[in-house]
Amino acid sequence: MKKIYIVLLSRIFSTLLMHQALQSQTINLTGKVINSQGAAISGASVSVADLGINETTDGNGNFTINYSSGTSLNEINANGLRSYFDGHALYIASNNEPVTVTIHDVLGRQYATILSSEILSGEFKIYPAAYIQTSSPNFYLISVEVGEQTYTHKFLNKAIAGAGKGLFFLRETETSDVPANVKSVQASFVMKVSHDDYRTKTYSLDCNDCPYMEITLEDKLPAAPDNLVATSPNSSSVELSWNDNSDNETGFR
Repeated sequence: MKKIYIVLLSRIFSTLLMHQALQSQTINLTGKVINSQGAAISGASVSVADLGINETTDGNGNFTINYSSGTSLNEINANGLRSYFDGHALYIASNNEPVTVTIHDVLGRQYATILSSEILSGEFKIYPAAYIQTSSPNFYLISVEVGEQTYTHKFLNKAIAGAGKGLFFLRETETSDVPANVKSVQASFVMKVSHDDYRTKTYSLDCNDCPYMEITLEDKLPAAPDNLVATSPNSSSVELSWNDNSDNETGFR
């Protein structure tokens, strides 16, 4: 039987290894959304697409995000898996073995390579969505080879914005000897704050346990007028007419 290997373009950044807590990854965040005059904005959307979070501010502009996920590492540890995909993050457990991670489309064509026979020791995490363009097809297969074991995961591309890119070190195994060339970047989820009457803002959630943050949304810029027409009813005057496409301007000049 002919094997089809799936590979993702690997970019391993030259920054310090990021150690994350062994227990579940959590985000505990409270905040308030206000306008430029300091008034609370109710009904604003506060979302973290990577995690499927979508909250709405209350009448006082307040919101709370509580998120916890530890099932992926539990699956690896409890079931002896070397690779596990939870729909967002790909988890890998390796003991000084070559690891290859690639992505293919449904026709078996290689789309990208994340790792190619990289010797790893420890438990790691990767976000495949960071290697997929939003205009690309929606369904992929992730192929993972850890030593002699091969895994295939189905991957539905949900056009997730802001997923961390790189190889993230989670913890050492008992015989772990993480090579110096294995680097990572800090995984930062992107939070989007939006409201129909205001301009959308995005924030990197570098702090996953923030008791309070205040977010100011600016008024939307007026939509530009169009169909400007100039007529001259007589030799001493010009009349202008146009389509007014906005409702938040104070006048035209």
